Amino acid sequence: VILDYDPTTSQKVPTMSKMDPKLLEEQSSEPEKSKEKMMIKIDFSELVEKIEEIFEMKREISEVEEDGQGPFGSVYLNDLQHLTKGLQEFRAPIWSKEEIQKLGMADIKKIFIWLNVRIQKYATWFSHATYLMENLPMNQKFQLYRTSWNSIRMFERIAMTWKHYGQEILFHPFLNKYIEEVARPLSELDLTEEEVVFCMINILGFDVTDLTPETLEILHKFKEIISDQMHNYYMNSTNFKMYSHRIIKLMKLVNTMTAIAREKAKIKEIIWIFDIYKAEISDPYFFQMF
Repeated sequence: VILDYDPTTSQKVPTMSKMDPKLLEEQSSEPEKSKEKMMIKIDFSELVEKIEEIFEMKREISEVEEDGQGPFGSVYLNDLQHLTKGLQEFRAPIWSKEEIQKLGMADIKKIFIWLNVRIQKYATWFSHATYLMENLPMNQKFQLYRTSWNSIRMFERIAMTWKHYGQEILFHPFLNKYIEEVARPLSELDLTEEEVVFCMINILGFDVTDLTPETLEILHKFKEIISDQMHNYYMNSTNFKMYSHRIIKLMKLVNTMTAIAREKAKIKEIIWIFDIYKAEISDPYFFQMF
């Protein structure tokens, strides 16, 4: 279920060693063409255009089920409900364990195709945040998404995988941390989809790279709106009338996810510094597989 590739498991991070000056001179004189032949080009330009199209689409403030049925029916949907509905659409269908195919290895083309599909699906979910879509300029909602999508993905996949399939299908290079600090607390809380959405929204913006003060202010306001809507959700749709202890635990999960994300960022820096992928990548934020 969590399809991730860890480039550090099969390749050691290179280290600089002392070299014979003559050998170094010979290597530096090699034609640049040989390097170009080795370089893989990974272009996300088409994906970027599709994401911008998704973010430009205006969603209705109310939605009506075609048959008049369903959990939401013909009612006004606030942002929390929009995002929960988007999460349900994103996850459907949930396969049985027997239907899941485990991949040992995948070539770069398959990984690239998978990444494109996955990034678009999370972008579609993100577009359900109507307050952000309406109040942020395109460059800022795009930057907010691209810096947060991978951490949001990891949390959502862990929550879904653990709930429906258990520990045996969970795999990731940060496995122990995710199991002990994220998955086990998740299993104890038995999160609702609304609570998963709450956590995903609060992961947004943990990386503030190139986000303007105005964007951060709008994001802060949006999180306050979601918190108010969570209050109404708890009071009107659950038995958790005294829910403060759950919110504290949810925020602890969020802080754990963002802490792990920052830890992983250090490994990613090494990957880019030593050019482990041997690839020319148009948008490194989208080429994140672990």
